Amino acid sequence: MDLVAANRHTISMVLSDVTMPGMDGFALAKQVQAKHPDLRFLFMSGFPGNGISQRGMIQQDHQLIQKPFTLSHFAKKLRAVLDTQQG
Repeated sequence: MDLVAANRHTISMVLSDVTMPGMDGFALAKQVQAKHPDLRFLFMSGFPGNGISQRGMIQQDHQLIQKPFTLSHFAKKLRAVLDTQQG
């Protein structure tokens, strides 16, 4: 969150793992987007997609890429997220 605050004008998107020590990626996004609602997030996870959705962790508007992923797949997903209208 400190990196976003210090570099907000140069950041278009945040890539965050779903599961992290201390705070999950969705809690991070909620806190960051409270101050910067136009900032996009792309979440990544090694959990199966249906496992995350069944636990209620991912919402319909969340963008997710499954690990492992190829550089090509990541580039396509990144472009799609950046091209998505916010709000």
